[in-house]
Amino acid sequence: MNLKHTLSGGIAGALLLLAPAAMARPANPTEPPLEVKTVHPHRGEIYRYINLPGEVHPYLRVTLFTKVDGYLTRLTVDKGDSVKAGDLLAEIDVPELKAHLVRDKADWELAQAEFDQINDSPTNHPPATALAEMRAARNRIALAKAHLATAKAKVDYTVIMINYARVTAPFDGIITRRYVDPGAYIPVPNAADTPEAAAIVDVTDLQTLRLQVAVPENEVRHIKLHQPVRWTTDALPGEIFDGTVTRAYWALDRVTKTMLTEVQLTNRNMMLRPGMLVNARIGLEKKEDTLLLPVPTLVREKLNSFVFLVVDGRAKKTPVQTGFNDGTNFEVLGGVKREDSVIVIGSQTPADSRPVRAKLDGTP
Repeated sequence: MNLKHTLSGGIAGALLLLAPAAMARPANPTEPPLEVKTVHPHRGEIYRYINLPGEVHPYLRVTLFTKVDGYLTRLTVDKGDSVKAGDLLAEIDVPELKAHLVRDKADWELAQAEFDQINDSPTNHPPATALAEMRAARNRIALAKAHLATAKAKVDYTVIMINYARVTAPFDGIITRRYVDPGAYIPVPNAADTPEAAAIVDVTDLQTLRLQVAVPENEVRHIKLHQPVRWTTDALPGEIFDGTVTRAYWALDRVTKTMLTEVQLTNRNMMLRPGMLVNARIGLEKKEDTLLLPVPTLVREKLNSFVFLVVDGRAKKTPVQTGFNDGTNFEVLGGVKREDSVIVIGSQTPADSRPVRAKLDGTP
């Protein structure tokens, strides 16, 4: 009885020891060939990307004030309204300025009359007078002319100040904030005021936006204009946006040690909104005419990378050295040659030495 138990335990232990070895053996040579698609490595260009958070900002945004104080008599817009450059947004009642305009016009007319009288006087154009009289006549004309110019300048100034009582849109945009209602007193802003104390409305250009990304110090040296940028936002699932680096600030923030980098873009279909957070991928370094393979051919095991080649009708697991990876292709630094047939990994990864029936990817 004990002998049987001993034999049974030994056999079971041997089977357990043999099981991993059996699992590690190559695929059964009698297995039917696995249908696989293959590709040949190709030469092309590839970027090294970094992923960074970013934020959407408007290209133009302005808070509108008035240069003259008075009561708001008319507000033609509200939050969310679209406006065109030059559209009237608000009017301020300025009775004092209007009274000054009446007075200044009267002074101008008086100065004009005095100038005409002096200029047309016969004593100012004698055929033969003493030199002193000629100089006196010229002085009277010059003085009257100066008074006339001063009076006209006062009228022009008052007209300009009255025009400031009409607040117009500086560019096409959307009213994104409204600060006051009709009847409110609007003061002239000064350095001691908070912006809201004298503000009327905010106008924002949503047709053109800025995507701002803070690039860390160790990557700043790679930033160049026109580098490709692709970004997504959780607010718009499935949407992908592409652009290029439009401008960089070239100086690092003293606190965060990052450099702001911008992408200027047209806001198609008004999908993006200022304040949205995005995930941006910036192509920092570019390699041209390098050997590439599609990412679906790559198999990673811990820190090692492999591909499966088709050799004599079987899958051969082959170590590969990789470089840049842009999510579509990866750079091949070693382990694979241009003429090799590389298996595109599908739903099933082939076992090493498994018989395969290969066809080039994209062929029937």
